[in-house]
Amino acid sequence: MTLRDGRLPIYAFSPSGDVSRTPPRARPITVYLHGMCGDPGNGCAHFRDGVVESSWLLCPSAPTPCTGGGAIWTGSSDDRAKVIGDAEQRLVARYADAVDVSPGSRVLVGFSQGAYLARDLLRSQPGRYRAVMFIGADVRPAAETLRAAGVRRAVFASGRFDGTRRALENAAAALVQEGYAARFVDLGPVGHTYVPAREEPVLRDALAWLEED
Repeated sequence: MTLRDGRLPIYAFSPSGDVSRTPPRARPITVYLHGMCGDPGNGCAHFRDGVVESSWLLCPSAPTPCTGGGAIWTGSSDDRAKVIGDAEQRLVARYADAVDVSPGSRVLVGFSQGAYLARDLLRSQPGRYRAVMFIGADVRPAAETLRAAGVRRAVFASGRFDGTRRALENAAAALVQEGYAARFVDLGPVGHTYVPAREEPVLRDALAWLEED
């Protein structure tokens, strides 16, 4: 569904079958943050299969349009957090009884610039998110940092030709050594993207693992 039309849209997928239930069951939100000059409409559907069995999928647009299309995450941490919070409020306004917005109920997914924003949001909004997925970004959070943010599981993902792959592999391995629940996901022989090389459910399985917690 589209929660806002126009150049800076907001998209969402509802939990399977839940919206039509009477009364609906309140489900948490998984937020997808796109990359630099990306369009949330391009990435949103790629994360649907691993999410909608148990959660809403919310895909807001960054606040600043790019010249060639898409948008970029600009402004302060508070400004960018407000963009995401406003998108969430649009969802709640339409499906209030079906959305769980309790503290620590949300999952956060970020690709490229969106992954750096996800890292910043965990620091600035501790207790809001319970799990996170970083894709295609040099992000190496310590277990202590994630635990302080209330995050209990983390997934790191990249293609084999992505320049951030080594950093993401090392980040996941370091967390596992510290006894933290982390995984690295190989997207196959691709570059800087969130789309796996083959029709394999690697993202779906990783998201389902995050949603389980």
